[in-house]
Amino acid sequence: MLYTRKNLNQLTQEFPLPEYVRCIATSQSFASPSSHVVILLNDTQLVLVFLNFFQTRVIATKIYPRTTLSNNQFRSFGIQVKWTVTCDKTSYRFLIPKTILTLGKEQDAGLTQLMKLK
Repeated sequence: MLYTRKNLNQLTQEFPLPEYVRCIATSQSFASPSSHVVILLNDTQLVLVFLNFFQTRVIATKIYPRTTLSNNQFRSFGIQVKWTVTCDKTSYRFLIPKTILTLGKEQDAGLTQLMKLK
């Protein structure tokens, strides 16, 4: 399934876009309920919205205050960025594509804000 703004707006309607920036990622962590995740970030918190296999339904939502984030590491691999982070003693590893054509600049804006967490 293709990621579109309309689908993502429906899945993340609890977290409006002007307040949050978002990006799409693939989770590589055993702590994740699903490998498909939407990462939302604002000034005070990080929200991880885990989607089902077909990206049509939200399985779980995890909210972490930004003060609990530690061990941020970013590594760039061509067209993807690997982000490793620890939130409340839970480690996550995400592969984040630098661009997704159907989302335009939204993916790049979200990734830029994430990389400022260092």
